Amino acid sequence: FGRNRTGDMLMPGDTDVYVGLGESPDAVSWMPMHTSLLYDGELPVQSVRPQRGPLDGVEVTVAATRHGIPPGSNCMCRFGALEVPASCLIRLRLLKCQAPAALFAQAVPLVFSIDGGFEWRPTGVLFEYYNRPAFLSLEPPVGNLLGVNNVTVRGEHFPTTGDAPMYCRW
Repeated sequence: FGRNRTGDMLMPGDTDVYVGLGESPDAVSWMPMHTSLLYDGELPVQSVRPQRGPLDGVEVTVAATRHGIPPGSNCMCRFGALEVPASCLIRLRLLKCQAPAALFAQAVPLVFSIDGGFEWRPTGVLFEYYNRPAFLSLEPPVGNLLGVNNVTVRGEHFPTTGDAPMYCRW
């Protein structure tokens, strides 16, 4: 034929379909073709890692479930209102993008696209930007060589939840 044919699909979902090609809807001769279609509106997310990062950004990985990312996808991520390009790792069912820098600590919705930003899909994640901890002083500045010293670390932007525990190592 050498021409594209366009038609309406009746059932959304992941299904096997039989497609027939003919010159008209009431054509006598049809050329049947069996194919499996994935409606790209349904692309469930298995995980998003990490779900928080510093103000200057971090690489984020979105893992898709089931069928993964269709070949030929043009992947993108959107953090709040900021769109960034993403790498589609089709065989691994992963999408990787760099969280853009933020001006202040905040939580923004993270969504992704596999069609260049035409349609956005939710991840179910609010990506949290945080200020990097800043260490200002140790008190006391000296201690017993045998150990058993209580030390206070003073600084700014320490995590206040158990999501990002901090440890001291001497």
